[in-house]
Amino acid sequence: WRERGWYGWDRYGWDGWDSWDRSDGWEGSQWRADSADQSTSPSNRQSSRPEVAKEPPAVSPVRPWWMDSPVPGIPSPRDRPRRWGSEQRGYAEVSEVSHSQVSQVSEEEAELTSSAARWLTLAPAPMPSPAPAPSSAKIVVLGMPKCGTTSLHESFKRAGFRSVHWALDAGQEIKKDTRLRLYGEGADERLLGRLITKAVQRGLSPFALLPGEVDALAEMNGCHWTSKQKDAVQAYFPQMQYLREICDAYPDAHFILNSRNLQDWVKSVDKHNDMRERLIQADLPGLPKGIGERDEDLIEWVSRHHERVAAQFMHRRLLKFNIDVHGAAELSAFLGRRMEWPHFNA
Repeated sequence: WRERGWYGWDRYGWDGWDSWDRSDGWEGSQWRADSADQSTSPSNRQSSRPEVAKEPPAVSPVRPWWMDSPVPGIPSPRDRPRRWGSEQRGYAEVSEVSHSQVSQVSEEEAELTSSAARWLTLAPAPMPSPAPAPSSAKIVVLGMPKCGTTSLHESFKRAGFRSVHWALDAGQEIKKDTRLRLYGEGADERLLGRLITKAVQRGLSPFALLPGEVDALAEMNGCHWTSKQKDAVQAYFPQMQYLREICDAYPDAHFILNSRNLQDWVKSVDKHNDMRERLIQADLPGLPKGIGERDEDLIEWVSRHHERVAAQFMHRRLLKFNIDVHGAAELSAFLGRRMEWPHFNA
């Protein structure tokens, strides 16, 4: 009570002091001069109280303000004038205001008041979870090409995911794919690595320029010759170049680090068109131009990438998926959906 300015009430109790509401002899914190000769004890003060000419009109009992949430017509605790110990140190300003405000409370407002009181006693109902952002459903493959990316792409599609593989609409027109791979025709509109690079350079999230319906990236790297003389390569490996940006932008994504026996991987690279030659001519993180003719160079490059991914995604949902020993069971458990594991182009 003292925190609210009701000083002195705790000594004699509420009932004794409540009868002073309409006392004409009470002014502020003391009696008027004509009442000064009366005893200061509560009992004597009560007996010497001057006669009240007219009793105030009866009002319906109202729940105290500290028990209910404020509603229209009832002043909030902060706005309610305090009877004793307030700045005015008096009661004259309070009585008429409080009675007039209470009399204006309708039955509907009283019902609202009781409803508010019931609401205060209940635990708040949990708010519905907001719809996840498009990025929260992404499946991102972070491994190298020729490590089962085509098989992963097909597995995602069969499970109902909208997957893309190295380029938009890849596989629909072989001639266009060949010219994109060889000379970069349509790279600005189709090549995933190029689209991701442009997004990051513009300050956007890495997958911002991909179609909104895409929710799985089976392979995001790509490299192509920049001239018909095949003396320079433009390479995009976002899983290396923008690994941290991808990790930070998509904390709820499912990441898959696909791998295989590295000796077998090198053999697969050698068999896939001119991929080995393009890797040698490219300038990539950890693999400068001109490096990669030795098998050991490529094996060390891939091994360091695997170590970096494992460290960067230590606290993320990361599946280390070795295509030589893992399959549908591991994918199903990780993605929470029945998955198949077909084998394509390995």
